[in-house]
Amino acid sequence: MKKLSLIIAICICGLVAKANVKTPNVISNEILEGIKIEKQFINQNQKVEILFTTNLNGDVNFALAKTNNSNLKQELEKQFSLLNFKALKSETVYSIVLNIKLI
Repeated sequence: MKKLSLIIAICICGLVAKANVKTPNVISNEILEGIKIEKQFINQNQKVEILFTTNLNGDVNFALAKTNNSNLKQELEKQFSLLNFKALKSETVYSIVLNIKLI
């Protein structure tokens, strides 16, 4: 039986100097806890870049998943929009790369 593993390569571009040094760990924990990908959405290992911004409360108010798989794109953007990153500066574009692997 195939299992999915979500490995996060945090490539946060433009992290603000004011942000807490622990910010990458906070972000990866939020993503690992908040993003669940069903095997129906992927059939091979792939990397997906996600661009996102947050509002003053830390809620994600914009998410864009860069993938050709439209079902995966829609699911990631939907789930990502439910996350909260209080440690990040609002109205700044952040970028992460998710390495999604079938195990």
